[in-house]
Amino acid sequence: FKMTNETLQKYEKRKIQFSSELSTVEKKISLISNVRLSIVVFTLVPVIILYKLNFQTLSGIVFIAGLTGFIIIIRYHDRLFTAKARLNILIKINTNGILRITDQWHTFNNNGEEFRNDDHPYTTDIDVFGDSSLFQWINATHTYFGKIFLSSALADFQGEYPSKTENTVNPERIKTNQEAVKELAPLLDFRQNIEAACFDNHCSENPQSIIDWSENKNQNC
Repeated sequence: FKMTNETLQKYEKRKIQFSSELSTVEKKISLISNVRLSIVVFTLVPVIILYKLNFQTLSGIVFIAGLTGFIIIIRYHDRLFTAKARLNILIKINTNGILRITDQWHTFNNNGEEFRNDDHPYTTDIDVFGDSSLFQWINATHTYFGKIFLSSALADFQGEYPSKTENTVNPERIKTNQEAVKELAPLLDFRQNIEAACFDNHCSENPQSIIDWSENKNQNC
């Protein structure tokens, strides 16, 4: 119970931290939006006035300086939006962690139902896949191959893809997985950075159709 409480506090603290950072970034984004508008106004007005006064060279210099500043601000603005997106993801990740610890994870969308195998020696009996399952509780994958790997680890399948014919239990593999979990458990920053990098990369669907299309195209060339 003490360990669970300490872990919960870590997630809550990180959520507060990232929420505070997000608030700061949003304020900067708002400020930079105003700065961009100001650069446009304070560049175009002098450029037009100087041009009409026949100071074309000076007008061009002012224009180039203003354009350079505008491009720099745009690039900085884009980095802020990237930081905002990442902070939103980290907040979501820690929120999910809190939901897992406080037994509110039953609302998670991915329950691994597609990996159910009634012929498997144990996954059906102990609810490894499906509603309110072990997969639904611990799954933090966001890619198709991530889900495949996790389902294989939980069901101890020998092949890359689970099937009803692969029911061999491998104690050594289970032990290896347990050691990997122990090693990664204290590396919260590392784990969340990896998850954040995969959180919204649109790779959750089976890419096999694209792979098949690519292979057929290469054969036809």
